[in-house]
Formats: sequence, structure tokens, C-alpha cells
Amino acid sequence: PAPFPVHPPTINHDTLAVSWPGRPGQRYELQMAADAGFTRVVAEQGASEPAALLARPPQGIYYLRVRAIDPDGSVGPYGAATSVE
Repeated sequence: PAPFPVHPPTINHDTLAVSWPGRPGQRYELQMAADAGFTRVVAEQGASEPAALLARPPQGIYYLRVRAIDPDGSVGPYGAATSVE
């Protein structure tokens, strides 16, 4: 499966709502990191829909990326990271 970019998140008092393009039947793995190289992952979440709700992290710059898993189990690469402050 092709990698998908994460749309800019919607931020409120205590959550980040994120979404990305997807295809029917796919599952997704979302990561949020404190660095662009994703060596300091602060949250990981699986999703069965192309959207997720994450706890809002402490103030700072974070990076989000997602990868798709096709119904046959094929795992795609992570897409380009989206930064959020």
C-alpha cells in the first residue's frame, strides 16, 4: 500500500484529532514523535478507520506519520511526516 500523508490535526484543549486519506478495508498505524527522525516516539496507535484521536502532548513541536496495512496483511512504508506545534 502507498504511504499516506497525515492532514494537519485539529487541536483542542486535551486532544489532537488527526485524519489521512485511506482505502476501504485498510488498517493503519499512526506514530507521533518529539523529533523528525522518530527516535523519540511519544504515542503509537492502531486504527481501523483513516482517523484517530490522540491525547494532546505537552507544548512543543511534534511529528505525525501513518502507514497502511492492506487486508492481505501487506504493510506499507510510513508516509511523510506532518509537524504540529
